[in-house]
Amino acid sequence: MEELSARTEVFRVEPLGSAEMRRRIRAALSAVPGIEHLSVELDEVRATYRPELVSSGMIRKEIERSGGSIRREPEERRGPLRRLLDRLAASNAQTFGSARPDCCSLNRNGHSE
Repeated sequence: MEELSARTEVFRVEPLGSAEMRRRIRAALSAVPGIEHLSVELDEVRATYRPELVSSGMIRKEIERSGGSIRREPEERRGPLRRLLDRLAASNAQTFGSARPDCCSLNRNGHSE
């Protein structure tokens, strides 16, 4: 079986003020199988891991379980075209629902003719 290569990912966290919290996160992540290298800094956790053994989501959960808080990146600003498309999508969802459009059911009142 082909072995996947290791992946390195940086998890941005709210500043980890105490050395104790950094030690706690490092100890928790060191116990996770599949993590090969780990660096816990003041505002980031860098992990090199085997994706076939551990996922990015599992690492995030372990950071949060150990007292860290993943920093949420701000959403990108919406331009006028994007806002228009968002309004059209919301209008279509309200009018047609979430079902897939079907030519046999369009313009029907729910009874057979």
